[in-house]
Amino acid sequence: MDLENISQKHLNELEHRVRELMLAMQKAKLQNNPLMDSLRALEQELGQTRRERFDAANSEYHTY
Repeated sequence: MDLENISQKHLNELEHRVRELMLAMQKAKLQNNPLMDSLRALEQELGQTRRERFDAANSEYHTY
């Protein structure tokens, strides 16, 4: 998925909403649903993109 054109605000909100949806699905005992695998992959991709953007904008934290 191309996440490069999404603003940082929307990226953060998407990641938050995906986590909320996954939590709701777990509470409803739907964690074995095939959609859950897709949501996990999306959450990982959103998180990776967020971290990469943070590292690019805040190079002083890169050494930690």
